[in-house]
Amino acid sequence: MNTSGAMTGKKLYLLVLAVSLSGYVWIASNVLFHNNLHLGCFFMKMTGIPCPACGSTKAIVCMLKGDWCGAFVTNPFGYFIAALMIILPVWLIADMIFRRDSLFRFYGTFERTVRKRGVYIPLIAAVAVNWIWNIIKYY
Repeated sequence: MNTSGAMTGKKLYLLVLAVSLSGYVWIASNVLFHNNLHLGCFFMKMTGIPCPACGSTKAIVCMLKGDWCGAFVTNPFGYFIAALMIILPVWLIADMIFRRDSLFRFYGTFERTVRKRGVYIPLIAAVAVNWIWNIIKYY
């Protein structure tokens, strides 16, 4: 039994399932109730500064309504999050049906790749640029 806290296939698949379901419920509640249930960003409420992900929900709702430009202006990360919300559950279900662990193996490869300086520095820079974009839009 792995008690070290390291990610196992079962932990990853349960995490992907929980996050996917939560994301779909969150997006559905925002579409159905037109943001009346929107609790806002905890980071923003605590600091008064939008986080790099602020506006992602609104960006996905814009995409669902066909407003692709509005989605980009709201938060470009919304495209990445929307893609993950489509790809990961399908991949998880396919692995379950075909009794594979390709998502888990991909996760391991991805994690090793992201630890390389030539990869993580541009990713951090992208998050920083998006965060600056969110701050400029807010003020």
